[in-house]
Parts: sequence; structure tokens; C-alpha cells
Amino acid sequence: MLEEQSFIPYSTSDIPSGPYLVFAPHPDDETFGMGGTIARATRAGIAVYVVVLTDGQQAGDAGTRRHEAKEAGKILGLMDIYFWGLPDRELHRITDTESRLHAVLESVKPKVVFLPAPQEFHPDHRAASYMFWEALKKLDFPGELWLYEITRQGEVNRLVDVTPVIPRKIEAIRCYSSQINQNNYEAVALSLNTARSYTLGPEVTHAEGFWQAERWKAKRPFAAYMHLVQRYRYGFMPSAHPLVSIVVRTKDRPQLLKEALESIAAQTYSPVEIIVVNDGGEDVSSLVDSFGPTFKNIKFIRNPESRGRAAAANQGLKAAEGNWIGFLDDDDVLEPSGVGNLIACALERDAGVVYGQVLREHYLSDGTRDPEREDCLYDSAFDRNRLLVGNYIPFNAFLFKREVLIRCGPIAEDLSLYEDWDLLLRLAADHEFLYVPVLVAHYRCFGTSTAEGTRFSVEESMSAENIVRERWCSRLGPEIVKTFRRYIDRVKTDLVFGRQSRDKKSSMYGLMSDLEETENERRLLQKTVESVTGERDFWQAQVRLMETSISWRITRPLRWLRAFQRRRTKPPFAESTSLTSMESRGKQDL
Repeated sequence: MLEEQSFIPYSTSDIPSGPYLVFAPHPDDETFGMGGTIARATRAGIAVYVVVLTDGQQAGDAGTRRHEAKEAGKILGLMDIYFWGLPDRELHRITDTESRLHAVLESVKPKVVFLPAPQEFHPDHRAASYMFWEALKKLDFPGELWLYEITRQGEVNRLVDVTPVIPRKIEAIRCYSSQINQNNYEAVALSLNTARSYTLGPEVTHAEGFWQAERWKAKRPFAAYMHLVQRYRYGFMPSAHPLVSIVVRTKDRPQLLKEALESIAAQTYSPVEIIVVNDGGEDVSSLVDSFGPTFKNIKFIRNPESRGRAAAANQGLKAAEGNWIGFLDDDDVLEPSGVGNLIACALERDAGVVYGQVLREHYLSDGTRDPEREDCLYDSAFDRNRLLVGNYIPFNAFLFKREVLIRCGPIAEDLSLYEDWDLLLRLAADHEFLYVPVLVAHYRCFGTSTAEGTRFSVEESMSAENIVRERWCSRLGPEIVKTFRRYIDRVKTDLVFGRQSRDKKSSMYGLMSDLEETENERRLLQKTVESVTGERDFWQAQVRLMETSISWRITRPLRWLRAFQRRRTKPPFAESTSLTSMESRGKQDL
């Protein structure tokens, strides 16, 4: 049975470094919930800023409540209070707070943001928690996130001793006379603080509880709370908390290894041990040692030279002491409730092999998400025939019972790739795999990858697939052949659809190119027409100017005489021309 330490801290935590940014749904929540921690922080010289989200109009005059908040803020030593004035009890309808949040983050630059805990009763408290956790995730907030209690006890992993500053908190609470007249909030807040001292020493009479969410966990809002029912269930099931060993293979990726280890250390299930196998990579012993103070159950194996993926996995398997064993490469991470969800279902169904869903994510070489590639969720139920056709379950989705792996034998070290697929095929020959339809891990691909989103080239993958299939071709019976044909048909359909899509795109791009070329020609002709038209207009204007000038009119008789003389000197063949036509031409010359 799980001991109390699995559910509540038995020692106090230091307050984090600042500045702090506290979000209070109403004027008074920051004081009732974490006034003692604020008082300790400001006494230590930490700048604390509070954002009061609503006007509090539903429980009193908005102006009065704002004045009370300012007075309480002076007592607690707040640096500043921002009043957003949103409608009371309507936070769940508000959708345009992200820009305001970004502005206040840029102004304050907090190291820690405090939000109400999501288990609070009041709808504004819960809405603020969900709304701003999601917004912080979108804005990629780099600091810490702490959840604080206001009116009820919830899940906590940090207890802050506020005994020395409790008189100051009481003084600040009493500033809210409009609220104390409606309910004895002072007694409620102090009772909660007293209850939180239950697991602490006699010198601590009052404490405030928090849930600290690490930054990587904050990217998956409230995943840690999904484990609650099962976690308490373990406490009442004899032998329902077997040791789980996670083998982590690593080589030359210390930052990714750190993230993988953090995801294991943050598991909501315990006990868990970690076996890190450094397969000939750069020294990461100091990184592994840094987890010692917070995660005691960790082992480290270092190979001076690389022995290969399979050999590294076998080394970890040999060193593991757990009743259940899982594998995690250094560039992958587990969901906080991943191990707990798998163990709970495996114990309930008496399974020897259990696996859950895995989300494949694509990243660029700089660690940012690849916008050109879509995520893929591996969420298929167990199908032995399909597994013979191809490996469709990532290795980090599994937990294996120790004795099942021992009977199956070691991982094949002559395979440089798909050694996990070969192991799964051997296990599937004698065992049904229990599928749990919940997300348990993230399979992360970094940089350019080509083989169906894997980390290896097409040539490497195809060669390794052929080797594994040759080993298992004797098992290809009629049903498996049918499955394989269906698989090939599906692949062909996908290829045809993809080719058609590419052809349509190519045709569209060709038409767009032709259209652009035609448009360029039209523009060129348009410029030519405009140029010719301009010249024509210029010369017409010159002619009109000349015809209307005085000199043109004065010399008209001379032009007529010159024309008349030209007609008199015409050759003989021109004499047949009628007088009428001559006069006509003379008039035209004039």
C-alpha cells in the first residue's frame, strides 16, 4: 500500500525566485489563497505583481472591492496591481485575453506565474486556471508555473511555511470588510493553512499548498491530474505498486536526454527506477548525477565505444530490478501519467505485455516544430498478423513483465535496426498484447527524416525490414498473406492519392505560371499602347498649335500661289485632270 508521502509533502519548500505574477479571479483571492507566500516574497525583496481579472461586481460594489484590494496590497507589499475589470462569473465566456497576457508578461517579465488550482469550486477560479494555462502554453512562457489553493484542498507537491508572516496575512484579509461581512473568509483561509501543516513539524503552524508544474509539463495542460483516480486506487490495492524500470539509451544528445529523464522523474506513479545506458557518446555523468537529489533510484552505464542499439538495450535490461520494464530513447518523452495508466490496466487484466498510444511529432534541427509535417497518433489495437506485415507500434509505448522478457530471450544484437520489431514478433508468438487507449508517450523525430517519419533513411529501413521478414517468412500463412495484401492495397491507394494530389498541384502550378506569363505580356503591350498613344497625342497637339498660329494664317496666300505654280508646271499627262479636281487638290494644299 502506498504511504502518505506518495500523496502529500512531508517537508516545506523554499519560495521560488522572482519576480512573481499572480492571477486572481476576484479582488481578495490572491490574499486568501497565497497571502502568506506573497508576504514572505516581498519581505525577501522579490517583486510581486497581481492581475485582478474580474470586477467582483456579483459579490459587492466594484469600486469598493478595488479599494480594498489596493489596501491589502499595501500591507502585503505588492509592487503593482492590474485591474482588468472583466465581468464577474463570466470568465468562461472571455476569449480575447491572450494579447493582454502577452503585454503584462512583457512588462513584468516574471520567473513564476501563479494561477488558481483547477479543482476550485468557483467557476471563475476554474476558468482562469484553464484559460491562462493554455495561453501560457501558446506564448511559450519560459518560467515556472505554480497553482495555488483558495477555498479547498487540492493536489499539491509544494508546501510553503507561512507561520512567521501569518499576522501580516490576517491584517491583509481584514481589509476586505465587504466580503468578511458575507462570509467568515478569515476563518476559512486560516483553517486551510492550519490543515496544510498536518504533515509538517510542530514548529510549522500554518502553510500554503501549491502544485508546481515544470515547464515541459506545462505544455500538456493538466495531464498530471488525469492520474488522480488510479493513483488513489493504488493506495488500497495490495502489491499494486510494483517497481517499474525504464531503460534509456543515449548517445551524444545531452539536452534531449535531460528532457527524457525529466519526463520519467515526473511520473505520477511510483516506484520507478531509471537505467541510463550511454552507448559510446559524450560524457553525461554529471547530467545523470544532477537527478540524484530528487530521483534516488537511478543507475548509469557507460560504454567507452558504441556497442549498438540492441546491445545497449540488453545492458539496461540486465541491470534493471523492476517487476516491469520499459524502454525510452533519449529523444522521446513520457506522458506524466503514462506509466501509471499502463500499470493499472495491466494489473487489472493480468497482462504480461501492455501498450498505449504514442504521438509522433516532427521537429526541425533547431528544436522547433516542423510546420510542414503533421503529427501522427499511433492508436491501433493489437493485431498479430498486422505485426508480421510491419511494425506499427513504437517501442516506447510498451511495458513488459520482467519474467515475460526473460523467457523470450535477449534482444537480437545482430540487428542494427528494427531490433524492437523482432522482439515484439517473438513476444507476440506466445502473448496477447493489452492495448490501453490513452496517450502514454511522445515519439519525436528531429531534423530531416524520410522513412515514413522515422529517424532513418529509406535504404536503411528497407534493408532492416527485409532481414526481419526473412527470419519470420515461415510464419506467413494464408491469413497473414491476406493481411499483407490488404496492407499493400492500402499503401498503393495512398500512393495513388498522393500522386494525384501532386499531379493536381503540378497542373495548378503550371496554369499559374502560364497565367503569370500572359499577364506579363499584357502589361508589356499595355505599356507599348500607352507610349504610342502618347506620341500620337503629342503630334496632334503640335499640328493644332501650328494651324491656329498667326504666322500660319498670314502665309496662307503664299501657300496657295505655290500650289498654283506647281499645277501650271505639271507634265502633259496631268492636263487631262479636270479643273474641279485641281481646285479640290489646291484647297487641300491650303
